[in-house]
Amino acid sequence: MRKISFLIILAMSMLESCTIQELNSSAKITFAEEVVLSPTFTPEANTNTILFSSTKAWKAEVKESNTWCAISPSSGDAGENISVTISITANNTSDDRFATVTFKSEDVEQYIKVTQKKKSIKLLERITQPKAITGLANAASALSVVAALPAEIVLITDNGNVSGNITWETPADATYNPAIQTAQIFDVVGYVTLPDGVVNRNNISLSVTISVAVDAKDGVSGDDFIDGGTIS
Repeated sequence: MRKISFLIILAMSMLESCTIQELNSSAKITFAEEVVLSPTFTPEANTNTILFSSTKAWKAEVKESNTWCAISPSSGDAGENISVTISITANNTSDDRFATVTFKSEDVEQYIKVTQKKKSIKLLERITQPKAITGLANAASALSVVAALPAEIVLITDNGNVSGNITWETPADATYNPAIQTAQIFDVVGYVTLPDGVVNRNNISLSVTISVAVDAKDGVSGDDFIDGGTIS
């Protein structure tokens, strides 16, 4: 009988101890109603404000491996309407990525699970051929020739056409000589810069060539012209 009474007293003592512990551990984190617990972001860099209340001092953290996602401030005292900002960098990869922001206060944890969508990737299939440039005035400088060339070119991708910038080389003297009074036809080489989101997985050459024609000087026979440095 004494043994039973002892066990009852022990059980009551343990229950009372647990109750006291629960009262002492009153940490609680509560997010505002408008907070989205699983936000999804576009590939662009972005920020998101989180409002919450905490009955105790708190801290927030993101795994070190998720360097693209950060939170500030990352700790603070108890309070209501606490504001923190989740910042994410642009996702230039071809995969969605995920991170968990963990809010801690003593033994209490709450989570914000972040998803950022992958960047839309277009695969380069071919580069269109630029149209020949004709009718340039005789004695035009090499720089004037380059200025007359198109600054962009159409790129064919697996998901529609886009434009790419071209950087043209200045014609060398062996190719074009402004001092020559007869008509000249020559090629100028340029190099395409792919825009963001276009990937050249097939290693297509980004070098393009355009044909340029400079008119003969007035009074000079139009039947004569220089083609690649040779009179025809």
